[in-house]
Amino acid sequence: MQFFFFILAITFFYLLLKPLLNVFLASIILAYVFYPLFGKIKNYLKYENISILITLILIIIIFLMPFVFIASQIPKQTASIYTYFQDNIAGKGLFSFNCKNSDSYSCNIFNFANEQGVLNFNKIIDSAFSKMTQAATYIVISIPNIIVSIALALFISFFLFKDGKRMINAAIRLMPLDKKHSNSLVEKFGKVTHSVVFAHIIVAIVQGSLGAIGFYIFGISSPIFWGVIMAIFALIPLIGTAIVWVPASIFLLINGIIANSYLLMGKAIGLFLFGIFIISTIDNILRVKIIGGSADVHPLTVLIGIIGGISLFGLTGIFIGPIALSLLITFFNDFRGEYA
Repeated sequence: MQFFFFILAITFFYLLLKPLLNVFLASIILAYVFYPLFGKIKNYLKYENISILITLILIIIIFLMPFVFIASQIPKQTASIYTYFQDNIAGKGLFSFNCKNSDSYSCNIFNFANEQGVLNFNKIIDSAFSKMTQAATYIVISIPNIIVSIALALFISFFLFKDGKRMINAAIRLMPLDKKHSNSLVEKFGKVTHSVVFAHIIVAIVQGSLGAIGFYIFGISSPIFWGVIMAIFALIPLIGTAIVWVPASIFLLINGIIANSYLLMGKAIGLFLFGIFIISTIDNILRVKIIGGSADVHPLTVLIGIIGGISLFGLTGIFIGPIALSLLITFFNDFRGEYA
């Protein structure tokens, strides 16, 4: 009966937090990742509240740095892309800078289609930039909600830093298990949470670095900028890095076809294969290996947890899934060991 009420309480707690699940999860992750830093600051200053405030300020600075870098580069990159398309694609016939004096078969086809109005690249470019403007407008409109979510996450993190240990001890006392099994679940939760967060960050950094290297090798301008963008997208489940390297590959391929350059076409194919077999594959291998190795969880459990978690909880499922499944397996193993 006690176990039934415990499950009922967990379900009610989940439903209560569901509207703020992402914020609450972010707060737990922030507190867990930066708790060692908070501990060192607290040991040095001896004042808990001041130590928490300094830790939160450092968190803000750490997370703002890549976004400040991106924000500083966006006007330059946007102007460069727009100028490139206007000068080389729109207004003069399709890719006229390459095709106007070229007798290549592909240029003849593209120029004929453009002259017949089949391909209206002025309209395509205007439509593309209109969508970009709409997306930018949506982001601007969302800024107040984003700021409120960040502020709320930091506010919750403050109390997790301050009372986190007491909260864990209270949760252990509420569990309908003996102390041994409760401690086992808490220990497993700590290991899996650390592994999931650590793996997520490491994979994003590795993918962003590989993306920057690939862009440099295959001739994409501003490889560091696009590498940082790729690392950020790598942190977003179901989107990932392909949203960056696939358009870059298509861009190189189109230029290669129009310029009748086998070198550019080869670079496009090379970048596409690099994205599939290196950048994307490293995610599947590295994430599962890090979580499975450091948390002593079978790789299949991690994979099933990630897939099931995303389908059930959305973006946050990549964290919740492996943790919940690992805890469930630990619980049943302890239960079997106790009553077998």
